[in-house]
Amino acid sequence: MSLTPYQQSIVKRYYRNLDALAVQKLGELVSELALCDSEKKADRLWERTGKALKNAGLKPDDIASLVESRDVAALAEVVTKLM
Repeated sequence: MSLTPYQQSIVKRYYRNLDALAVQKLGELVSELALCDSEKKADRLWERTGKALKNAGLKPDDIASLVESRDVAALAEVVTKLM
C-alpha cells in the first residue's frame, strides 16, 4: 500500500507524538479509575493502563508493580512525572 505524501506526514507526526498521546491517555485512565464503581470495569481499565504505560516508555518491572498494586494515587504520581 502506497501512502500519499500528506498521509506519510500524518503517520510521522503520530509516531513522533506517541509518548505524549500515551501520557494523555494515562491521565484519562486515572480519572476513570478514580470514579470506577465495578471490579470488572476496573480490571479492564488496569489492563488498558498497563498498555498505555508501555507506550509511554516505562520499564516492564515498573509497569507490573504499578498495575499489580492497583494504587490510583501512585499511578497519578507517575503520570504527573511523565508530563
